[in-house]
Amino acid sequence: MEKAQSLDQLLEQAIDVSAWFSAGTPKPGAPVIFFMADPTCPHCAVAVDMLKDKIQAGDIDLRVILAPIRSQQAVFEAASILQSPTPGADFMNHELSKTTSTVSTFKVLQPSEIQPDVVRALQRNVEWMRGNGIQGVPFYIYNTAEGAKVEFGEVKDSMLAAAIPVRGSVQTAAQEPKP
Repeated sequence: MEKAQSLDQLLEQAIDVSAWFSAGTPKPGAPVIFFMADPTCPHCAVAVDMLKDKIQAGDIDLRVILAPIRSQQAVFEAASILQSPTPGADFMNHELSKTTSTVSTFKVLQPSEIQPDVVRALQRNVEWMRGNGIQGVPFYIYNTAEGAKVEFGEVKDSMLAAAIPVRGSVQTAAQEPKP
């Protein structure tokens, strides 16, 4: 995969190349933020907690790109989320159980239960991340009236205020990316 030559191209790759899913059920025309996360990252869990009201209200379309880079456990958790029939709900439940009194009902699959296409999707996400020099998570890419922007770390009000919709419908790991 070619390294993106601009932030706009990086956003296009997020839409077309990465395996992503929406964390909630966004309202039509909701601003889109792609969120690269590792399911074992405590900073990612805090970011989800900060965004949960907007996600649950459908006011933003948080499109999660799982990149399990912290541990082998992260790979199992990410694969289990992607393989779930409800990845958005399971991701939210999993992340919020780390920052709230919500009890996790999320089940981590055994390695033998993980489908090869899910493993390939996660590998593609990590290769895309590394190939574009993204150093860690949480990482955000979103479109604005002036073009694509990126942020790293905590959620910023300016990011939420500037984000606008992008093309693309809900995608899951089992779907092949566009060429």
